[in-house]
Amino acid sequence: MNELEKILGVTFPNNTVITNATNTTKKVKKNSIFFGLQGTKVHGSKYIEEAIELGASVAVHDDPNLKINNTDIEDKIFYIEDIDDSWKEVEKHEKNCVFINAVTESDELVYISNKLLVFLCALNSSCRFISRSLETGHYVIPSFNGFTGTNGKTSSAFMAHQLENSFYADGTDFQSIYIGTLGFQYYEHNDHYYENNGMKATNFDTSISGNTTPDIFEIFEILRKISDDTLNNNTTESELEIYKEVSDDEYPFYQIPETTINIEISSHALDQGRLKYLPFSKVALMNIGSDHIDYHRTINEYEKSKLRIFDLVHKNGKKYIGINAINTESKVFKEYLAHHEMPITIGFEDKSADIYCEISKPIKSGKENTFKITRNIPWDDADIYINSHSLEIEYACKIFPEFNIHNLVFSIVMTSDSFMFPNAECFYEPEVGREEAIAIDYELDEDIKDEDINSYPVKLNKRVQLPPGRTQIISDIPANVIIDYAHNAESFDFFLSSIKDSYEKLVIIFGCGGDRDKDKRPKMLASAIQHGDKIIFTSDNSRNEKFKDIFNDASEGNDIKDVSMIEDRKEAIIHGAKLINKNDCLVILGKGHEETQEINREVTHFSDYEVVHEIYK
Repeated sequence: MNELEKILGVTFPNNTVITNATNTTKKVKKNSIFFGLQGTKVHGSKYIEEAIELGASVAVHDDPNLKINNTDIEDKIFYIEDIDDSWKEVEKHEKNCVFINAVTESDELVYISNKLLVFLCALNSSCRFISRSLETGHYVIPSFNGFTGTNGKTSSAFMAHQLENSFYADGTDFQSIYIGTLGFQYYEHNDHYYENNGMKATNFDTSISGNTTPDIFEIFEILRKISDDTLNNNTTESELEIYKEVSDDEYPFYQIPETTINIEISSHALDQGRLKYLPFSKVALMNIGSDHIDYHRTINEYEKSKLRIFDLVHKNGKKYIGINAINTESKVFKEYLAHHEMPITIGFEDKSADIYCEISKPIKSGKENTFKITRNIPWDDADIYINSHSLEIEYACKIFPEFNIHNLVFSIVMTSDSFMFPNAECFYEPEVGREEAIAIDYELDEDIKDEDINSYPVKLNKRVQLPPGRTQIISDIPANVIIDYAHNAESFDFFLSSIKDSYEKLVIIFGCGGDRDKDKRPKMLASAIQHGDKIIFTSDNSRNEKFKDIFNDASEGNDIKDVSMIEDRKEAIIHGAKLINKNDCLVILGKGHEETQEINREVTHFSDYEVVHEIYK
């Protein structure tokens, strides 16, 4: 307990036991420490007495005006002025630090000071993803990569997660963890999984957080759960006993694996500062459209929240931005550039972008599509990592349609540099061997010479696939049906325009969420009318609003002669399936991977995917 007290600068009552930390009374249990921090609407200190009553051992807060009604528990409540501060970079000799276990171009370690972060590391020191330096005593944490954008962040973060794991699919102790809209996922390393070099993806777990972006307490809870699960699954009883005997002050039995956490970061999370305690190694602002105006109130505030992702990056990190992500003439962006350097730009039309991608047309579903990434800027320590100093790399994949290739490009750029430069020296280490190295990324004949490798595309077909509910083409039924999570006008335009030419007719089914941004409703219907031949407007989490009112909002200013209204989403899908012929496509938008429907405050099970299979079984 001494170390935890030293980090916070307090002295707890005798015999205090702390086993977990939380900032919500919903997760308080016996021996919890409760953190009463500023929330979106109220200060968490309001719930401190309730937390103690629920079993919390102690509580800390930063509210100078807090008054305790129950004087019997005053000795369990501690005021800490700087507990909610953002992280800052410090020198190596500073106490209460962590450093990043990042795989970067630089050998220079980045030391971060933040009381809450260090406290959570100390509390979870037995977690296999958190370690301590024998030299300095500082805690070591994984590398975080963050993705934000109005559209595409789930796909990009998930594909980056797949790329990282596929590159290290040789059974090494490298780990990528995905955290986002789908929940969290990791790859289990186990010798029994022969079919994938000892790796198997777990199911998506949504048990810890209901948000796209968890807060720091939930992130540590996720790491703890993965650590416990992997240790229990992949170690012998004797190894577990040794591991359990290690004290908090010793170097863990399991050294920290080289771990990257690929995480989606929502505008809500950025606005609320959920991740301000964590230093990021790489971040990407992919695009900015118009969404969540019900929360942000104005597009300017929405843009400001998205730009805050760049504040999360440590000094050795990298910042990427889609060159068309934001209007560079906007007041918000000009204010940003007045105090910051321009991030590294990624472009798909502008060849002057720092990183430019040219996609070969046409792009077809089920076919191998190719694209070329050109690097127009120097790369850190390129002479170390690259033999030929190649500026262009060509890739091949079966990702469809075009905007998903855009998402994949962000994934490639954000992952290991070996994907940007696959002819790197690491492919030719003697212990690997040329034949095995080529097998990693190239499907080539043995007579191909080393110097000719760059003339062949890097094959990504076996490495990446889209996440569930993202351009999900249902392949095991006798009809063309696609399910997608698109839920705003911009994503409708991107998606529908990309697939329109592949089919004779599009029948589009979608709805608009209740108690959410009303301004986007007519824009979504307008996009569907523009690209579709028949539109069926249905329910999509109407929540507390009447379905008819939502439809009336969407209809405003639109010609609805080809629009049907069917409130029951299952009936809407059944009706839509009757309208398509062999060369047509039924497009079901809005819910994607979701398996629930919320109407009149009641949440029930519902899956677009399951309904489609019921129809065609």
